[in-house]
Amino acid sequence: MSELRISYPSKNKINFFLYRSRKVLKWIMIFAAIICPIVNYETGGKAWSVVAIWGIIFFWKTFLSPDVLEFSALSTVFRFSSNTIILLVLIGVFLSPGWLGFVLPIVGFGTLILSTIFFLINFSKHKTDAMPLIFETLVALVSYFIVRYATGLVNWPLIVMGSIALFLTITGFIAFHKNIASEIVKRFHAR
Repeated sequence: MSELRISYPSKNKINFFLYRSRKVLKWIMIFAAIICPIVNYETGGKAWSVVAIWGIIFFWKTFLSPDVLEFSALSTVFRFSSNTIILLVLIGVFLSPGWLGFVLPIVGFGTLILSTIFFLINFSKHKTDAMPLIFETLVALVSYFIVRYATGLVNWPLIVMGSIALFLTITGFIAFHKNIASEIVKRFHAR
């Protein structure tokens, strides 16, 4: 009879310290998420606690408990940028309105450029894992048309974001139509 081998890493002091640190930080963050709205309510003023709570969630999801399912450079950029955009929207809505129409498209086209660079650097790996880039591109394109035609807002970051999204959409369908169809079938079981 063959011998069973344990494939899990052995316990050591560093792993145990990191495990305990995450447990302590989790409880500190839960406590902070409970205390922030209470302090905000008691002191009055703008709803800064909403921004603080999302900042806590953002920090936890990004650094202390990242998703390991479908973990790649593209999905990391997508998660980080989407959490950043949500945080910026909350800051713009609750703390200082008026600048979102200029800043969000800059973050949007920056994310598209960074995701495209990561996609092209390791093309052989990412050609079967392109869903985050496809989703980013479609969200940017839809956002451009909604903002452009619903609000009438036109500024250079919005035009750049829409142009990059349109270019990536057209180029992607021309060059990678089989891979995109395969990704959509795989993701949505659309057969």
